[in-house]
Amino acid sequence: MILDPTRRDMLSGAAASILAAALTSSSASADAETLQREIWRLMGDRKAKEEQITLETPVLAENGAVVPVHIIVQSPMSEEDHVRAIHLLAEENPWPTIMSMRLAPEAGKADVRFRVRLARTQNVYAFAEMNDGRIFRAVRRVEVTIGGCG
Repeated sequence: MILDPTRRDMLSGAAASILAAALTSSSASADAETLQREIWRLMGDRKAKEEQITLETPVLAENGAVVPVHIIVQSPMSEEDHVRAIHLLAEENPWPTIMSMRLAPEAGKADVRFRVRLARTQNVYAFAEMNDGRIFRAVRRVEVTIGGCG
């Protein structure tokens, strides 16, 4: 039997695919509770101060698949005072934790650059965990025109 799809069959199939993609991408994001649970998993009940950490991102990202991120933590990176870990979270991505990186005094400085995927316009959070337990936080809102996670 030879199948010869009509124009109507092709259009209805395309419409079904678009609808399925829209439903999947709209439900594939973390909610506020998931974000808070992830922050708790990484930092416990320690309160973050908004100092000593700088989060640089573009205000407008044309392509969410390749958003440049630059995190700088002011620290001497000595044995007595250094950054133990840096975490980056995005509130609207399917999985909030984008990156966690462990550091040691031998790193010399806490200055990292990389590219991330962002599903849509959202707040991005950077946390620096110091060796003495202090937590520093920075937040940036990134407007995404074309999502990168869906």
